[in-house]
Amino acid sequence: MYMIAPNLKTLPPGMVYAYAMIVFVASCIVIYQFLKSLPSPRGPGPGPEARMETFADGEGSRGSLTMFHSPGCGHCKSAMPAFDQLAAEYSNPGDKRVIVNKVDGEQNDAEVERYGIKGFPTYIYHPKSSDKNTFTEYGGGRDYRSMKNYVEYQRR
Repeated sequence: MYMIAPNLKTLPPGMVYAYAMIVFVASCIVIYQFLKSLPSPRGPGPGPEARMETFADGEGSRGSLTMFHSPGCGHCKSAMPAFDQLAAEYSNPGDKRVIVNKVDGEQNDAEVERYGIKGFPTYIYHPKSSDKNTFTEYGGGRDYRSMKNYVEYQRR
């Protein structure tokens, strides 16, 4: 974006201020667009963001625990470390126990509506089966031990 600069000495004082504001706003827009295009500094956590076509099936032989979250939600941010710890424990590709993943609820409106999610974070557990419509909503604690105990109990 190029702007032609007027001769500031010939402009009336009010116009100099208006020109300065236009340049400032244009600069802010350019900086905002640049920052928005950068990848997240945190990167993906150990619990991968799920692809909506695959997250719910549990692959038949495994169950799945999915955290629906919102990036701006304070409760989600406070629960994320415990969930990431749980995801890291179950992230081994050879591990046949359970799939642990997360879904950005703001980006997947259809799934949020499908499960009747009213707030974030919401945890959905799919037992190991071929029926994608069988699920339970986890309502326990948001700490690592509570979620791990729930997953282990559901696996039985």
